Amino acid sequence: MPYGAGLPIADWANATNSLSRMLQRSPGTLAFSGQPRYHPADPFNGVGQVFGPALHFDRRTPMADQFDAFQKEVEEDLQRERMQKFWQQYSTYILAGAAAIVLGVAGWKYLEARKIAAAEANGRQFTEAVRALAAGKGPEDQAKMAAMAADSSGYGLLARLRLAADDATAGRTDKALAAYEAIATQTGIDRQIADYARLQTAMLKVDTAEWTDIQNRVIDLAGDASPWRHGAREVLGLAAFRAGKLPEARAQFEKLVADPSTPRSISERAGIVLGEIVQGELAKLQPAVSAQPAKAPVETKPAEAKPAETKPAETKPAATEPAGKKKK
Repeated sequence: MPYGAGLPIADWANATNSLSRMLQRSPGTLAFSGQPRYHPADPFNGVGQVFGPALHFDRRTPMADQFDAFQKEVEEDLQRERMQKFWQQYSTYILAGAAAIVLGVAGWKYLEARKIAAAEANGRQFTEAVRALAAGKGPEDQAKMAAMAADSSGYGLLARLRLAADDATAGRTDKALAAYEAIATQTGIDRQIADYARLQTAMLKVDTAEWTDIQNRVIDLAGDASPWRHGAREVLGLAAFRAGKLPEARAQFEKLVADPSTPRSISERAGIVLGEIVQGELAKLQPAVSAQPAKAPVETKPAEAKPAETKPAETKPAATEPAGKKKK
């Protein structure tokens, strides 16, 4: 262990300052060894009594190099001492923090694995229930889907949408509307699912609700950035057509027909309604005379046929030969 490692930091600092002042006045140099070497002719040989037997003057080595080496060793000892004190004071906290990080990561991975496993199990259960409902096996499958709908997970929300669709297909419109409106107004769910429920509500009300009600429900879903724009435009067009707002209906259906991303079924329905609108507009452009009552035809008497006038044929007198000539 280097000499002086056990000295307090303040003593080392004082010793370093004293040595620096001596070197500024002394023409000699420093050297290090294990035995004390005193030079009686040197007025600063007493420095060995301060720094111990490891320090003495040696005029064979440059003074600046010896001082730099000594200062470097002092700084390393001071740094080591600071690190030891720091570790002694905070080692418990450091180890506890490292252990907490490791345990936290392990716990998070465990919870994540459990969530994935639960989601996979719910997905399988939901798929089986949907297939059973499509096959129409019986009320037991309906009860399973209803049990899933009571769950607060994402599959529970999908189960509620599926049950509402079944009610709408079966003609239970009021029950389906209540389910869709409850999902559309629910907070804390995915915004796209809520928008889908709002669109389904408007579709069920398109034949009974006012034009303004349908417009307020889905007008923001008809934008180009909305994933439900095709269904929203169809609902707006149908509501406008039913309310007699043909220009608005035509604009919505023309967007659907011109958009290449429109589903084929929606595009075909839009083309049919658009054709009816065009036929109605063409009917209005016919001449106004065709809309007035036809006048009674004027009776015309046939012209009386007059007998053709025949002039008596002119009779020419027969040519007579002179009396003095006789036939031979």
